[in-house]
Amino acid sequence: MDSTSLFRQYFTTSMIAGSGRILKILAGITVIAFLNLIAGKDAFGLFIIAYAIVFMTAIAIETFFQSLILYHASRAEEDSDMDGVAILGVALYWGTGLAVLAGLGLYSAAPWLESLLGHDGLAAWLRVLAPFLPAHVLLALLTAAYRARHNVATMALYFDVYPSLLLMGLTGCIWLAGGSVFLVGWAHTLAFLIPFAALFAAKPLKPPRDWRGLRRWDIGYGLKSMAVYIANQPMLGLDVLLVGHFCDVATTAEYAMAARFAQVLMLPKTAIAQLQVPRMGRFLKTGQSQTLQKEYEAMQDIALLATVFGVLCYVLLAQPVMNLLGDYDGAYTVLLVLSTASIIQAGFGASGNYLVMAGYAGWLFITNIFALCVLLVAMITLVPLWQGMGAGYALAIHALAMMGSVNYAIARQDRLHLMRAPLALYLGAVVLILFGGGQNVLGMSATALLLCVSSAAYLFCERRSIRFFRAQP
Repeated sequence: MDSTSLFRQYFTTSMIAGSGRILKILAGITVIAFLNLIAGKDAFGLFIIAYAIVFMTAIAIETFFQSLILYHASRAEEDSDMDGVAILGVALYWGTGLAVLAGLGLYSAAPWLESLLGHDGLAAWLRVLAPFLPAHVLLALLTAAYRARHNVATMALYFDVYPSLLLMGLTGCIWLAGGSVFLVGWAHTLAFLIPFAALFAAKPLKPPRDWRGLRRWDIGYGLKSMAVYIANQPMLGLDVLLVGHFCDVATTAEYAMAARFAQVLMLPKTAIAQLQVPRMGRFLKTGQSQTLQKEYEAMQDIALLATVFGVLCYVLLAQPVMNLLGDYDGAYTVLLVLSTASIIQAGFGASGNYLVMAGYAGWLFITNIFALCVLLVAMITLVPLWQGMGAGYALAIHALAMMGSVNYAIARQDRLHLMRAPLALYLGAVVLILFGGGQNVLGMSATALLLCVSSAAYLFCERRSIRFFRAQP
């Protein structure tokens, strides 16, 4: 593949995946606006706590099977039919059964969870959102098969674009019709069930002949990958649960608003990984370690610079946008501190994915469980002291502990050093600038100027991304 073709492939894949994720976040912001207009800030706080519980449960189930789909299907022959990869049918049918059982369990346990967290009204939201759990798992597993075969466009359309458009449309209809606020839960369920039905009808997967289907290695690999992903992505719901436990619903709503915006900052790294991770699997299979490292470093630079650009936009524009959605003045400084976690993760690159694709899921499990313990200690210590800001600092500490330990494991196992000195200096400078902005030591203009100057200096000194694409044979 020549340099132009490789650049075009990465650009096209990243834009497709990134556009879908942006639509998904816009759909979430639409829900926030609707809940604030109809029922106020506290209703959004209750919704987001219930959503975090349901979503974390769905992620635990689907990540177990997604990791197996990605591992096996990415190593299958390029021209083989998807039905030829036996793991796909096993994952879809077993995953669905577990998701239905988990949804029923959450529905039954809703009053107990409301009492545990101490927020009146939480049980009603948990019961309304319980059917969303199997709907999300169904679509996630089916679209994972397309991602594994490099068909990122289909994955993004059916998992990100169509559900987001449906959610915004259904939410708008509920608002215009003056419907109950709890209908938002059913809107989430339908937004994922309809695309699943359409994609499955177009190409249904055959039921597996052997319903056991999973080897002992598969089960171990899936469990490790599941634990790693949850520990690696605390902003998928674990952070909201902890803030909701220590704070009132209004503070939780402010933190969740900042977290929704901060999730956008993970788009560059996530979008690039849609193509980079399967390519890493093929490079590892064929022993092309030097090509893998050069491509990794190029994508590392691009993801980090794109993330810093997103932070710069937030520094200048986030506060007035948040105020349009309700009384969220305190969310802006929380967002600046939360941004540091995304910056750290983008700066270290897809190192966690490397360990998974290289077959070192055990190492990734150890490092991420260590980082999760660090996060829990930091959250329990800092959230009671500084509320949402404390959660932001805890997530930054977690990101540094996680990415540092993962890169140590890669260096120990494969002698690959994926953090260069100039990159580390630039990463540290950006984090310090954002901490200064979050504490109001630096004003908005000074924060934006320092981000621009440090980024320009790094891009001038380290032009690896440009050199990489020019040097392709």
